[in-house]
Amino acid sequence: MQIIERDAESQIYDNEEFFERYSWLGRSVEGLDGAPEWPALCALLPDLRGLKVLDLGCGFGWFCRWARQKGAAHVLGIDVSERMLARSRATT
Repeated sequence: MQIIERDAESQIYDNEEFFERYSWLGRSVEGLDGAPEWPALCALLPDLRGLKVLDLGCGFGWFCRWARQKGAAHVLGIDVSERMLARSRATT
């Protein structure tokens, strides 16, 4: 296994201009309801009550919050972007 470390400058979501523009996308403003793929993905999910949930690439944390609302016992969101994690923490 090879682990590649990246500095903050190589992470596009940590680029200030990119992050600002990304913040205005429908999925960033409206959350899961603003993501056109959400209805199809939601239909595939099991009942989350009592489960542990891992959200890889959690972004603004929309799915993490949704999973808790649906009764997940424990939710862990992971993202490589410090800006995404900061936004997720600020809104959770």
